[in-house]
Amino acid sequence: MVIGKKVGVFCLVLILFSLMIFADNETLNKNNGNKTIEENNQTKNPKITVSKAVVKDTCVYYFYGTGCQFCGETNAYINKLENKYPALNIKKYEVYYNKTHRQLLQKYLTAYDVSITQQGLPIVFLPTGYFLGPKAITTYLEGAINTNTDSACPGDSMSEVIGIIGKQKSPKNLIETLTFSMIISGALENNLTGVAIATLILLLVLFLGIQTRKKLIFNGIIFVVGVFLAHLLIGTGLVLPIKQEYFSIIGILSILIGIYGFKKHYWPYKYFKVPIKITKISHKFVINSGTAFVMGFLISLFQLNSRGIYKTLMELSTEEATKDAALSLLLFHNFFFVLYLVIITLIVGYSIKRKTGHKGKLDIPDGIESKVKTNLKSLRLWISILVLILGIVLVFFL
Repeated sequence: MVIGKKVGVFCLVLILFSLMIFADNETLNKNNGNKTIEENNQTKNPKITVSKAVVKDTCVYYFYGTGCQFCGETNAYINKLENKYPALNIKKYEVYYNKTHRQLLQKYLTAYDVSITQQGLPIVFLPTGYFLGPKAITTYLEGAINTNTDSACPGDSMSEVIGIIGKQKSPKNLIETLTFSMIISGALENNLTGVAIATLILLLVLFLGIQTRKKLIFNGIIFVVGVFLAHLLIGTGLVLPIKQEYFSIIGILSILIGIYGFKKHYWPYKYFKVPIKITKISHKFVINSGTAFVMGFLISLFQLNSRGIYKTLMELSTEEATKDAALSLLLFHNFFFVLYLVIITLIVGYSIKRKTGHKGKLDIPDGIESKVKTNLKSLRLWISILVLILGIVLVFFL
């Protein structure tokens, strides 16, 4: 009888000791029938029993983000698994720069009942569970694949799943990872698109008809305001962009304008001359500040090849969870996007100077250029050459 009690006490102590060890390594939470295990950093890799027949039918959904802090390790690991098991069905979804994939990720996070405070990247979903974080994925995924008997792909309506969440994970939304340097870099990258080059060409063409520094700078700034406003409205979804190819047309017109400006400088009265009546009408049109604003706004509506961070911010500004933060970042991005236009406006404006030996007021009224000796003629030549070069780039290189 005494021996039996001792054995019972010994067994009870052993059971309690085992539970303490288990609790020290993993925390098990039950939520709506689903189980989430928060992984401890000291967990060792489990031994894997390979069963090629089971691996063949396993379907895995892998979600990651380009530039995500902890995705590089898992990207390499997933590629290694694909090479090791050629029949393995792994579907990869990049979520930072793909709206459709973000929506798909959110659907599975909801279906697998992943807590909002625990959501992140990278994450893989299997028919019976999920692994979140690089350590959880690299530690448990291969074992789960080799013991999986369900040939179905992860579903969007799950009754009971088991999830293991590692302590290291990256945010699921790009907006939480963005830095000012990344946004500035993205804005500068967008300055190399067809939209940006076409916008610069139009600004330079407007400069060709303006004769004073004050008017040139003022109209240039008004043009930039139109560009900024158009990009902001498009970014927030209030105005729809025009998805139509027009670069070749703008490029060809730019080449013709550049050639004409070159010809006008060296041979003003030969070959071809625009009638005076048309010249006066076009001059009044170009120097009008309203024209500058409208042209800047309209040219910016053509968003055929918007890309990178600007495109993603456009999408995030229309999503309920991120629209407020995305709007402030969109303003910051657009400021640096139009900054090059402001700089060029100031450079061209302050390049208008009197010729040596001539005195008098520099900013004379438009239309009486002949009464003051400035360098406008040579400045227009350089603008025409630049328009010609940009037109060639637009037609043949974009």
